[in-house]
Amino acid sequence: MRAVRKCERKHTAGFTLLELVIAISILGLVVLMMADGVQFAGAVWERGSKAHAKIEDELVGRNAFRRYVSQALPLSVGRTRLTRSPVAFVGERHQMRFVAPPPDHIEDGALRLFDLRIETSNDTSRLVMQTRPLQPDLSDFDQDANAHESLLQSDFADAVFSYFRVNLNQQGGEWFSEWKEQPDLPSLVKLTFEQRAADRTVPSVVFVKIHRSQER
Repeated sequence: MRAVRKCERKHTAGFTLLELVIAISILGLVVLMMADGVQFAGAVWERGSKAHAKIEDELVGRNAFRRYVSQALPLSVGRTRLTRSPVAFVGERHQMRFVAPPPDHIEDGALRLFDLRIETSNDTSRLVMQTRPLQPDLSDFDQDANAHESLLQSDFADAVFSYFRVNLNQQGGEWFSEWKEQPDLPSLVKLTFEQRAADRTVPSVVFVKIHRSQER
């Protein structure tokens, strides 16, 4: 009887080699799964952070676009008493030039010539803004190498500007792909982006109302 009890205590005193191997294997699998989970969570966090930063950059750039375009001024080019000369605003599908107050970081208060354009390279486009002090000759809308350049938005497929004229005699109005040699500013400016999403492009539209479009 005593021999049987000693044998039972001997068998229950610890783990067998097979049990230890199984336990270590299970522990290794758990650690491996946890490591993969942490790595996956880190990758998701990094992608989420990049997406959040991109959205913030887009919002900042689009808000700047709205602010400067909405402040466009109805200045005339070569105005005389006998003729109603064109306003200092040139709009095309991929470029827009106008006169407005200076950006916030410029403290001299002098009016600026703004040049907004869509630049495309290697199937990727970006929205660029150039500003320079307004010259006495308002017809000088050529690009200036000394102009201050800012990047408003990048990494999109394409974008186009369009311009809206309100019909004062009838209800509604009409959109135009160009705005040149016009006596007034457009009432609205629309910027249509083609954003990349997986294997397709998704349109994204920004509307801007020009506050002083009817003033001359």
